[in-house]
Amino acid sequence: MNGFYGIINKSTFVNAYDYKQFQIYPQYQYLHIMEGDDVSNPMIVASQNDLFGVIDIHDNVIIPFEYEDIKRNFSWKLGKMFEVSKDGKSYFYIDSHNQAY
Repeated sequence: MNGFYGIINKSTFVNAYDYKQFQIYPQYQYLHIMEGDDVSNPMIVASQNDLFGVIDIHDNVIIPFEYEDIKRNFSWKLGKMFEVSKDGKSYFYIDSHNQAY
C-alpha cells in the first residue's frame, strides 16, 4: 500500500482503507517471514528507514532497526540466530535478544 508492506489475514481481509483490517499495517519497506518451528508466531525480517530489524506477528520489535542487512537464510531455523551486518560487508550472528556471537 503506497509503496509499503504489511500483513493481512487473507480470510478476513475486506477493506484496505480500514487500518484495523491489517495484522501489521503497511509501514515497512520490506517484510520477509522467516521459516521456523513456531508457525503461529514467526520472526519477520523488516526494513524501515533503510535499516533492517526483526518484528513479530504482533508488530513488536524483537531486533532493533540498526542493521544494514539481515540474511534470510536457515540460520534462524537451524540455530535460532540471525546473520547480520552493520556495514554490509562483515557479518556476525545475533540471537533474538540482539546478543552478538
